[in-house]
Amino acid sequence: MTTGRNRCRGWSAAAAVMALMMLVPVPAVGGDFDTESVDWHGLSDFVALLEGQGIEQMETDVLDWREVSPQDVIVVVYPEQTPDVAGLAAFLSDGGRVLLADDFGASAPLAERLGIERQEPPADEMPHETFVDDYPGWPVFEPPGEHPLLAGVDQVVANYAAVFEHPDGPVIGYDEEGGFVYDMRLGEGRAVLVADPGILINSMLPVADNRRFVLNATNYLCEQPEGCRMWLLIGDVEFDGEYQTTAPEDEAVETLAERVQTFNQNLREVLEELPGSEVLVLVVLFLALGVVAYLLTLFRWRRAKRLSRYIHRESDELAAPMTEFGWNVKRFTDGTDNINHALPMAILKESFEELFFQGLGLSPEEMKQAPSAALLAKRFEQRYLQEEPVRRQRSRRRQVKQLLEMLQQVPPRQRVFLESEHRYTARELAQAHRQIRRVLGWMGLKEAYERRTREIEGRVLRSR
Repeated sequence: MTTGRNRCRGWSAAAAVMALMMLVPVPAVGGDFDTESVDWHGLSDFVALLEGQGIEQMETDVLDWREVSPQDVIVVVYPEQTPDVAGLAAFLSDGGRVLLADDFGASAPLAERLGIERQEPPADEMPHETFVDDYPGWPVFEPPGEHPLLAGVDQVVANYAAVFEHPDGPVIGYDEEGGFVYDMRLGEGRAVLVADPGILINSMLPVADNRRFVLNATNYLCEQPEGCRMWLLIGDVEFDGEYQTTAPEDEAVETLAERVQTFNQNLREVLEELPGSEVLVLVVLFLALGVVAYLLTLFRWRRAKRLSRYIHRESDELAAPMTEFGWNVKRFTDGTDNINHALPMAILKESFEELFFQGLGLSPEEMKQAPSAALLAKRFEQRYLQEEPVRRQRSRRRQVKQLLEMLQQVPPRQRVFLESEHRYTARELAQAHRQIRRVLGWMGLKEAYERRTREIEGRVLRSR
């Protein structure tokens, strides 16, 4: 573990390095992320780290898809033009692995394909509270929880990063909202997204536990680093050809419509071979557990390897991107974003306001007067933030005000079905739930809120 003294020493070193970075004039992109450069903005230390793991590096400015296999890892660093989103998605669905490190480059469409929205707030509006020497461009993360990416990692420091957004929780998140690192699944593959390519450069790699985090990421994606082949796509990179799935030729189908038609035909043939009693059982399973659970059960009984491989591949290609946590949940649950979550949103609002108003010491008469969000946020600041630094006071008061303004638009529970124009997705419900937990946590009321909403949280999880 990192001691308090070592943390301070690490922060001071980071501040010194970063201050030097600000003073030294550097060309815009010319030498940035150069794998042979030993300057502060080069990647020579990152390359040395890969070499030390026995990873075979394939740096190129034109990726020929014909040379890529699903056993490879593709590293995309600050792309200057939009990557081949369809090709990379097919590569991931086929079992490939991707590390995307980008903040303000051209990777937003790729992130969106993986279910991630990228935000680029100004440095002084970052949704974070802890920075090196209180400088808003250098956020410091102390990630909780357990994940292979976090083994031996106490702190990670970024340099002018972007903010990722996804309904599920990030591996490393900002204090207020949004994520810095996500671990995503698409089909059989996985992608690690980092909202700052600068974490790989020579000057940032030794700061805090950045090196250990990057080492974990390469080990995680390579699984067996020795002999792992890693494509380095840095800056201005082009893609040649189309990624071709590695499925056997007799299973290849040209279009999605043909794949669905083939699936239906195979399903009919299998059912025709089964006795009537087994068909009835399978129909019940189909209705109760859904298509995926049904197919998995069927193929365990019949051990039809060719068809099971085909179904497995089709389900992966049609699957939506999700976090590692969401992917595990998906194995047991399923849902749709078309459901209107207005009622659980109204219940969350009701539970929050009761605890929040009590925490502020408001009388029933004051509550009936419906004080403004600005007034309530100011009262929250006076009651709970007087001992906090000024920057944190402003940040938390702003978050409370925004949450209250959002909840004021949510109809009361008894009017949900009368005011049908109010619609909320599972994502909006999950975001509200996290914001409410954060605010009540500052007030010491999070456990009381969780007791009241545990059943709602279960429904949110099931809906996702």
